[in-house]
Amino acid sequence: GVEVAAHSGDAARLLRTLVRGCQVGLSLAGGASAAICEGCHVQRCACGIALTGLSVEEGWSEALNSFSDVVMLDNTDADLRIQGWSVKEKASGVVREAPPGEEVSVRGWPVEQCSVVAPTDRGPVVLLVKGGKVNATLFEDEEEGGEDLRSDSERASTLGGG
Repeated sequence: GVEVAAHSGDAARLLRTLVRGCQVGLSLAGGASAAICEGCHVQRCACGIALTGLSVEEGWSEALNSFSDVVMLDNTDADLRIQGWSVKEKASGVVREAPPGEEVSVRGWPVEQCSVVAPTDRGPVVLLVKGGKVNATLFEDEEEGGEDLRSDSERASTLGGG
């Protein structure tokens, strides 16, 4: 696969790239701004895109826009896997962070709208991923809703890593 590690302000540009049959098609460290992908295809990988460091605000954002047109085909475990996410609360400015070692994955992205319950240090959030857009919805009490949300959502999956 292709691995990109970017510092703030630096972005790799992947043009018309085909990645096939790898463990991870595109590994992006440094957040969603690590790479701009145009005309790329990721096929038959265990994971299409592995993203480390997704930071969003509560509500809608276009956090995944720079690689939402990647064509995913027959990836076995996930089309998008996220580690190290954080969500900033609009009202208080508090940043909710992913627990160390946690990851969340979705299949069907970017063509299908997907949602996942993502644990944080201040209660779970629901991340709704639709193409390049992400909607982060906060929940206050992990004990009173996290399990129900997990069982109600067709595409929700939380994979523990630790």
